[in-house]
Amino acid sequence: MKLNIIALPFFLLLFAACGTTKDAVETEIKDMVLNEDESIIWVNSYYSQCAGVAPMPCLMIQENETITEGAWKNTTGRIDGFDYQPGYKYKLVVRTVKLDPETIAADRATIKRVLVKEISKEMDVEYFRIHDIWALTAIGGKTIEITSQRPSIEVNANELRLFGNGTCNTINGRIDLLTPTELKFGPVISTKKFCPEQEIETAFLLELNKVANYTIKDLSLIMMDTKGNELLQFKKVD
Repeated sequence: MKLNIIALPFFLLLFAACGTTKDAVETEIKDMVLNEDESIIWVNSYYSQCAGVAPMPCLMIQENETITEGAWKNTTGRIDGFDYQPGYKYKLVVRTVKLDPETIAADRATIKRVLVKEISKEMDVEYFRIHDIWALTAIGGKTIEITSQRPSIEVNANELRLFGNGTCNTINGRIDLLTPTELKFGPVISTKKFCPEQEIETAFLLELNKVANYTIKDLSLIMMDTKGNELLQFKKVD
């Protein structure tokens, strides 16, 4: 397709403006003078699960100048003033405040971080690949033949929720863990109507509770257990 010549100056101006903005941000960061209790940190695009008195979602952070894969650390404390949205990597300036250990629970952080400035926010494309509607095609590696409604799910990566249908019942639930490779659902709630192909729906719901990992190949979503055994396979709905 040919680019409209009249529109070309606009795109060049927009490109130049974006480059100027990025350069300005980088210059601002280099010129930034931090107080002794302030630091620059990265926040990962998804939660981790921390072990404590009870499992809990934890932010993953690192204090490197640039992101180093494998260097993420869990933090049980929140960042005051920071509106975190899963699916985005953040670069922040934070102030660290030490807390009195006598005043906090045993599984809580002994420091508090307070947001000073949000430097950048970038979408993690890999995180959002599962954010879609998927129709069930196989259970336990075996293709399902179905004459009634085909089971399907909608994975909402923004809200960490699961919605969908069995062969006739409506289902919904929360997502307790979501990364680009890991997936764990909370209790999945279903309506109680009797379905024509009840066995397929029952097997579908049972396998959802075993899901621990997933992979996406082309337009197929494959969910697996902790040992890598295939539980469910779906096809992306156009």
